[in-house]
Amino acid sequence: MLVFKAFAAPLVLNLLLLVLRLKSWKNWLLLSSVTFAWTMSMLMFVDWAQLSQYLRVGLALLLLIAIGCSAWKHRGMPWSRKDTVKYASIGQSLLLIIGLLNALVVLLRIPGVYWHQPPAEAAVEIEFPLRGGVYSISHGGASTTLNYHYAYPNQTYAIDIVKLNAWGMRKKTISTPSKPEEYEIYGEPVYSPVDGTVIKTIDGKSDELKDVLSLDQDEIANMVVIAHEDVYIMLLHLREGSIRVKEGDTVKKGQWIANVGNSGISSEPHLHVHALKGLEESNEGLTGSPIPLLVDGVFLKRNDLILDGKIIFR
Repeated sequence: MLVFKAFAAPLVLNLLLLVLRLKSWKNWLLLSSVTFAWTMSMLMFVDWAQLSQYLRVGLALLLLIAIGCSAWKHRGMPWSRKDTVKYASIGQSLLLIIGLLNALVVLLRIPGVYWHQPPAEAAVEIEFPLRGGVYSISHGGASTTLNYHYAYPNQTYAIDIVKLNAWGMRKKTISTPSKPEEYEIYGEPVYSPVDGTVIKTIDGKSDELKDVLSLDQDEIANMVVIAHEDVYIMLLHLREGSIRVKEGDTVKKGQWIANVGNSGISSEPHLHVHALKGLEESNEGLTGSPIPLLVDGVFLKRNDLILDGKIIFR
């Protein structure tokens, strides 16, 4: 269960690290390495809009406090206990090595998660297409652990966006929503992220909640495709009947073009955005070479929080 794996388990580990007074630095390193590896993995890779983005912020602060206070509390402790049985000491050392290796792997992944930035000339700068509240990136980044689109050649750098409420959640109910209106983002105005020309629109697809596994994988979403210089910006899962532009229209950055819906292969209302070069239309739909998107000069990743077009927390 997500709430146990992502929040309850790391919470317990951090509280143990904070309150326990261990009898050696070896024991402390074992507990702290496991706590760090588990907590940071959850902070980086879980989509916290499914629980609450506030819990992510709180857990990150708790990790810093727990490691700092616990390390200070254990100053002057011996490296290991002298009364430890030989074979127990060997086993403890092996566990420590495993724990430290896990912590090292997680530590080495941090730069790639938080600071990965494609070359500016290989990306396209867009204006964030949503306003009026705090938005969270549910899928985005340069790995499949952050962004399931990364495995799909035409959508490698796509982003999925949801809106947060005052509790840091993407939905209005604690239980599973029964209609799209129970998601915060449903119906939100979508604004053109670039100046350009509308080259394709699709409308008339239902917004009802559905089991995506039962859908035909060729299911089409309501969409608007905008040609911007030599790049094509695609905005998908738009609300049925909400598209305000037609093919051939010239649009300006910030122009209201549609509303967020749940059309196509979509498990819940969200806005999907990706960019392509060399656009072609085939039996597989619209294809081309994927281009990274930059918002406010930054390559967006999972859990980035955006307010008024600016990233406020990563």
